[in-house]
Amino acid sequence: DVLPQVPDAFWDKMLEMAKPEALADLVIPVYVKHYSDEDVMELIRFYKTPVGKKVIEKMPLVLQECLAIGGKWGEKIAQDIIEKLKAEGYTKDEGGE
Repeated sequence: DVLPQVPDAFWDKMLEMAKPEALADLVIPVYVKHYSDEDVMELIRFYKTPVGKKVIEKMPLVLQECLAIGGKWGEKIAQDIIEKLKAEGYTKDEGGE
């Protein structure tokens, strides 16, 4: 146990507070905003297919890798812009005003 001094009853109460249904209530309006009822039914059908199941399985890894790539790409673009601004005299080098 991570915190053996904390009784199970405490964790039971915490689990009650973190019900998945509460999160669902918060995200359902996002789906309602972007998808029709028919779209949602098609998504459900898709996710029951072999490739849909593979998407569910692989998506966390795909998103993690894409976010890392996007972050590095964004940093490079920002650095390139800063260098270009400096080269064209729109900004001053570090330490100078």
